[in-house]
Amino acid sequence: MKIIITVSASLLLVAGSLFGSPLQEKNKAVARQAFEEMLSRGRFELAEQLYARDFINHGIHHDAS
Repeated sequence: MKIIITVSASLLLVAGSLFGSPLQEKNKAVARQAFEEMLSRGRFELAEQLYARDFINHGIHHDAS
């Protein structure tokens, strides 16, 4: 029974990634770019391109500084 559930869950994940909407794919690309370029490489000048002016950080400390 556990194998069937695991296989079913895996198939749902694969199907979801295959049939993701263009908006979902765009959002993933922006999130990936923000992480790779800004957080990993320190290119914080990209923040104006990647985040809206009214962006609110809802992180653990509620403060981006």
